[in-house]
This record gives sequence, C-alpha cells and structure tokens, in this order.
Amino acid sequence: MKAALRIFRYVCLSAAGLILLTAVAPTIWFRWEYHLPSDQTARQYFEDHRTDFVRFASMLRQDSKPRAIDRGGVDDAFGKDARVVPEYRDLMSSIGAQQVFVRPDGSIEFQLWGFGCAPCKDSFKGLRFQAEGSHPRYPYGGAPIAVSSLGDEGLPKNNGAVADGLYVVPLDNEWSIFRLEISD
Repeated sequence: MKAALRIFRYVCLSAAGLILLTAVAPTIWFRWEYHLPSDQTARQYFEDHRTDFVRFASMLRQDSKPRAIDRGGVDDAFGKDARVVPEYRDLMSSIGAQQVFVRPDGSIEFQLWGFGCAPCKDSFKGLRFQAEGSHPRYPYGGAPIAVSSLGDEGLPKNNGAVADGLYVVPLDNEWSIFRLEISD
C-alpha cells in the first residue's frame, strides 16, 4: 500500500511539474524573444555601425526593386531571381540584421530586433532609411507614424496591445528608428 501511494505521489508531482512547465515556458520564451531595446540603445547602435548602414543602403539603392535579404545574404526579390550576394551577407553579419527589406516606396528597413510567428503578434525594431524628399509609405498602406518614443507606453493601443502600424523616431533627414507591429 505504501509503495502504491509513493508511486501515485510521484506521478502526481510529475504531472503537476509538466503542467507548470507548459504554462511558464511560453511566457519566458515570448518575453525573451519580444525584448526590444530602448530607443537610446538603438540610436547608439546606429552610431556605432553608421558606416556599414550607409554603405548597405547605398548598395541597395543602386537597384531599388522591392525585395528581402536574409542573414545569409540571399536576395530573394520576393521569390523572383533569388541570388546570394556575398557583400550583403558580410554587411548583414556586420550590422547584425535579421532581415533587410527594400519596400516599394524605396525605403529600406534594417530589421535588427524582435520576433514574429504565425499565431502571434509580430513586433520588430530596427533602422529605416528613406531618401530625403521621397514619399514614405507604410508597407501595408498609409504613411509611417512619427512618434517621440517607440516604448509601449507612448504608442497607440488596440485591445491593450500596441496597435498595428509602422512607428518611427527620426534620427536625421534620412534615417529613423522604426517599430513595426503586425497582428495576425
């Protein structure tokens, strides 16, 4: 009887531990993945890597067709004419970018921090180049929204979460820090 009670106790404690782990692990994962640095950290990051960002933007402006570039330097032109560009790979590594997007309006987004997945809200932060005198457009319609801070507390809300949109804090006439929020 005591042996059966002991086994039952171990089974119950193991099940409780699994349930607790299942409940806590996603919370820890999402907090870690969604950590976005402060605007000051992003500003300093840009200053520390400015030469590489400017060089990369200059290269991408030579052929400004809309496209995405991944960490490996693969320029996929959204599925058309994919190619590996060693210079892009080196610059991606140098600036620490997750992805770079050349948008239809000619703006270039260097996605540095954040996370997104099919069933969850996407939240990204990085640096954005927009040529002086051009007309910026948010990739999903409308214009980027200029704000004084990209922290959660200073952005518009929708059902308690940061509302979808492309928010920017200007650094100079062509560069800004951006935050992109997309609900799935």
